[in-house]
Amino acid sequence: MAFRPGLLLFFCFATGWGMGLRPQHDFYLSLTELTYDAEWGCFEGKVKIFSDNLHDALQQEGLIDGGLIFSEEKVQSLSVLARYLGRHLDFRAAGRPLPIWLTGVEVLGDAHWIEVEIGQTCLDEPLFVENRILLDHIDEQVNILRIRRLGEEYMKSFNRRLARGTIRW
Repeated sequence: MAFRPGLLLFFCFATGWGMGLRPQHDFYLSLTELTYDAEWGCFEGKVKIFSDNLHDALQQEGLIDGGLIFSEEKVQSLSVLARYLGRHLDFRAAGRPLPIWLTGVEVLGDAHWIEVEIGQTCLDEPLFVENRILLDHIDEQVNILRIRRLGEEYMKSFNRRLARGTIRW
């Protein structure tokens, strides 16, 4: 196949690639992956969110004023993300809320990987989850939760219509 500069130029213009414009997504998805740490009795993992969608949500909620959220003060960025996740991600066991700690953040490609720990819980208790990440901002948003615990894997998806669920072990 011969090189076609016109086709490449059309691709760059249509997607915004190479021009500093944000690409449009074909899908809107966040992924939360947690693994149970038996030694500490808590869950550890990461929340993956498309950077441009996260930035827009933080701006719409008044948590940032429009600047890039990881260009300057990382500690401030973590507190902004902690406030956002605290509003939109909830874990409960035996009716009590489990604390969520942010332990780090990494920007890889077009996504933020936010490292989290979820407070201690008994393995026998069902885990109630409410995951509203980006649901108030994007109608088509879907949030996937994948939990690994003692060699077993549990998955649940959340959307605007169904943002809550319970995982029974």
